[in-house]
Amino acid sequence: MKFVAKSLSCVVAMFVCSVTFAAEDIDIELKFKRGQQHRVQMQFEHEGKVIMQKDPEREEEEFRMLPMKTIAKLGYFQRFTGKGDDVQAIRFYDEAKGTYEILKGQTGASLYDDNRLVVVRVKSKSDKRIQMASVAETLTQHELELLRNPVDPLSVASLVNHQGAKVGDYWKPSDNGLANFCAVDRIIRNDVKVRLKEIKNKEAILHVTGKLRGGVDDVSTDMEIAAIVKIKLGSNQELARVKMNLREIRQPGQIAPGYDGKSSISLDLVPDDSCEHLTNEALVAHTKGRVIEQRLQWQSPGLKLKYDPRWRVIASEREAAILRFVSGGSLLAQCNIVQLPARPANKPLTLEEYKKEVARIIAADEVATIVDATEFKTDSLVRGLSVEVEGSEGGVPVSWIYYHLNDKDGRRLTFVFTLEREVINQFLPADRKLVGGLVFGARPVNRKLGTASDRKAESSTASRR
Repeated sequence: MKFVAKSLSCVVAMFVCSVTFAAEDIDIELKFKRGQQHRVQMQFEHEGKVIMQKDPEREEEEFRMLPMKTIAKLGYFQRFTGKGDDVQAIRFYDEAKGTYEILKGQTGASLYDDNRLVVVRVKSKSDKRIQMASVAETLTQHELELLRNPVDPLSVASLVNHQGAKVGDYWKPSDNGLANFCAVDRIIRNDVKVRLKEIKNKEAILHVTGKLRGGVDDVSTDMEIAAIVKIKLGSNQELARVKMNLREIRQPGQIAPGYDGKSSISLDLVPDDSCEHLTNEALVAHTKGRVIEQRLQWQSPGLKLKYDPRWRVIASEREAAILRFVSGGSLLAQCNIVQLPARPANKPLTLEEYKKEVARIIAADEVATIVDATEFKTDSLVRGLSVEVEGSEGGVPVSWIYYHLNDKDGRRLTFVFTLEREVINQFLPADRKLVGGLVFGARPVNRKLGTASDRKAESSTASRR
């Protein structure tokens, strides 16, 4: 009987507590306490169609629609390390895997071992998005796309925090909070509402529902969201769980295909300070004296290129890549990168020789003119040549900026930037910063840097493998 009486008293106490919370105003205020640690599990399931731009050879169709299915799982330990209003955490990912099925093909994504320790930041400024950076190395674009998803734990506070809420109350989230929660660059229209649905077992249960139009890269996306957010109440409110269903129609653009489909996302957090990679000693060893910036990395045999995430790799081969630069929702420039045959180390290309090469390239264009040429060295002491050309395409004034970079052993790389002249002030100095991210490394084993025929034979062999 004592057990029954005790159990009954607990139930009554919980009921009274729930009624008390429901009757009073409460502040929904997720707090990030420095040093606090959690274990986080996330799962994403996306199913729908990829929308490809029109194929010029198929006049009868406006877009191509390809069936797509994605499943991704992320598991990590997280420790809050930020100060003041800026939220920051360091995560150790012990699970990060995505599987993508498009049409009948399948591919996957995962993290390199030296990119499992990641800094995640949310600046307090209203136009800042969640940033991610590897502590030990540099993330690739594919790795960032695997990690950066809607419902990041650091995005929830700015979405739902609200002063003086009662059960049944609605409020509108800020555009900034909604953009980070949905992993879009900007909000164009916000018809989303947050509702304090109930308080149960010392948890605030919130519903987030509605429609929004956002911007991603150079296109718009329409979303309809329905999410349940559970927050543990007490002296320090903590996020416990989020489940969200998302319907999205994203337009295809010049950076990435579009998407039409549904997504299901789940997030669970529990307190856990058992990760050896997040101890004070481990973090000091990894971060002391280092400035960790958000950069991405493209690799080619014998070189690395670290770059601003506003550059997006849209095509990449063994010794070439095409990147496009998006800022503020506008496509500003394209860059073509190609490795060139090596020259003798004691006979580097001179600036005058490079000007003549560029002059031959533009000779057929009657309005193209060389307007500037310089020689320089990057911060990593790579020697560079730059030639700027002005001309027009289809009556639109255009600038082409040619760069030639060479290592001391004769290896060479060329960058060619193309942009409309009216945006050149918005774009500069993004070209010089991209070029400055180039680092020549050790020569790959068995790689030949001789004649063009040697390189062609090697490429053919590699493709057969």
